[in-house]
Amino acid sequence: MLKAVGAGKYDAAIYPYTSFQSIKDELGLDLTTMDSIGLFPTVFLYHKGDSTAKLRKDVDKVLDDFRNNGTLSKLSEKWYGEDVFKLPGADKVDSVIYWK
Repeated sequence: MLKAVGAGKYDAAIYPYTSFQSIKDELGLDLTTMDSIGLFPTVFLYHKGDSTAKLRKDVDKVLDDFRNNGTLSKLSEKWYGEDVFKLPGADKVDSVIYWK
């Protein structure tokens, strides 16, 4: 994908910043990055059933705790190169979203 942008086939690509940073020199391409363009929730898929109700509840609790105590922000900084929990609109994203 990045080679296609470098060759002019595409004007841009949405790509994880830290992944780009780790391979940009290896690719030898004259590419640049911009600020984050958006925020979207991460989706966890669970089998819907009685056997997974406790698992869902436990995972949701830990994720909420990690978000509230700053652990997710620290992990975001480490792996994404920025705190995605401070991006505009992050405070409006519910920790737990269930689709039916």
